[in-house]
Amino acid sequence: MSVFDFPSRAAWAALAFCAAVAYCGLAALGISVNPLSLALPLAATALCLAASTFYGRYRPDRRLAAMTAGAGFLLAFSAAGGALTYPAAAIGGPLQDKAFMAFERALGVDWPALAAAMSANPYLNLVWAVAYMSSLPMLAVVVVALALTGREERLARFLSLFVVTLLATVAGSVAAPAQGPIPSYGVSSELFSRLGGGGKDFLADFQALRAHQFAVFDLVRLQGIITFPSFHCVLAVLTAWALAPVRWLGRFTIGLSVLVVLSTVPQGGHYIADICAGLLIGFAAIAVATRLRFAGQVAATAVLTPAE
Repeated sequence: MSVFDFPSRAAWAALAFCAAVAYCGLAALGISVNPLSLALPLAATALCLAASTFYGRYRPDRRLAAMTAGAGFLLAFSAAGGALTYPAAAIGGPLQDKAFMAFERALGVDWPALAAAMSANPYLNLVWAVAYMSSLPMLAVVVVALALTGREERLARFLSLFVVTLLATVAGSVAAPAQGPIPSYGVSSELFSRLGGGGKDFLADFQALRAHQFAVFDLVRLQGIITFPSFHCVLAVLTAWALAPVRWLGRFTIGLSVLVVLSTVPQGGHYIADICAGLLIGFAAIAVATRLRFAGQVAATAVLTPAE
């Protein structure tokens, strides 16, 4: 079996397409790429795939082969998908912040007051910060935990869902770009200092991209520049689903995922609409994947069942 059979050849093809669109898009926009910033993720991906080949062919161990292949895929797609968000931001339509603010008014949500209340206590604010920053490390936990507990099929589905949901999130950001509630509501300097970097650190890159004044893409300095939908919320759903069957770890991850979703207000600088859209993408992707898997099992059973 080829290393590119995990999670699937379709997933690797989607990765290649995504990378081509991302880096060709950057070139078309006149944005140069720092090649040294690509060296580490490419080397790490190659090392993981070499290890997967070793454990798949020369010293067979399906769990280690799946773990290293999954890690390589995740590294490669994160680099491709992260790069894709930059040309996506540059070609996005008119900002939709007013619509998202109107949605919050319709719900009776005062975003600045909510963010102020959630960040008022420094210890609670630390909890939000840790939860928000846990999203990326939890991807590694998913790969290792599912592989080492013999859940290679679930890991493959998780990685495929990661691809689909990231592409859906990027498409959403092109259709409804936004700079976020922190600049749009014009929060006070005191509140600004308490809020996490997720809702403000990306603004320089985002505004430069939309003004077509962004010059050099550096993967090491990659910013999460998508406001709508919230990909942190997507990941919270996916990681909770992926690790739910793993004893103890599953319960912990579900609880952590709830904290991640809540943290997207004070730490991520997300509108309520961003959160709702991210949760919808995550749950919808899992529902569709589950339905397709069930339909495939039914079809396989029908084929194997002898006719009377």
